[in-house]
Amino acid sequence: MFGAIADGTMELNEFGKIVADEWMRTLDIRPDFELDEWIVMPNHLHGIVTIKQSVRPYCVS
Repeated sequence: MFGAIADGTMELNEFGKIVADEWMRTLDIRPDFELDEWIVMPNHLHGIVTIKQSVRPYCVS
């Protein structure tokens, strides 16, 4: 779905590149996040996110 592993390296296809780009955009739309290690796999994404103390209130209902 997102690419294939060749010679031990993940090679992203068109969809995998979109996933990677959108992952990086996370900081643009969620400024209270910090991204740590992440990787796009052939059919999913692994990522570590730290949520910093928010400066804006969240409404949970």
